[in-house]
Amino acid sequence: MQPLWGTKTTDNLRNMSEKLDSNSCTEFDKCMEILQLMLDDEASEKQEEYVNEHVHKCMVCFQHYEIETEIRELIKKKCSNLPVPDGLATQIRTQIQMIRNQ
Repeated sequence: MQPLWGTKTTDNLRNMSEKLDSNSCTEFDKCMEILQLMLDDEASEKQEEYVNEHVHKCMVCFQHYEIETEIRELIKKKCSNLPVPDGLATQIRTQIQMIRNQ
């Protein structure tokens, strides 16, 4: 019996996932920075327009956009009635930025 996924197909899938690495997008950092502003309702119309146009052309940023949006929605649902300590969002952003810069 032949495997459903041949070697050639498996190799293609592996190559596709490697191409979705954030290093494959030259606008990734800019896009993610503006995305955070959008999620916080702090982005300008021009910034939102840039991200919306970019994620329609870039699979890497689109996937990160989807992940960030889903995470934000999940957190809102789970913590909607709980008070957030002062400075928590800033502390989380700082830690994420430190991880990204490593």
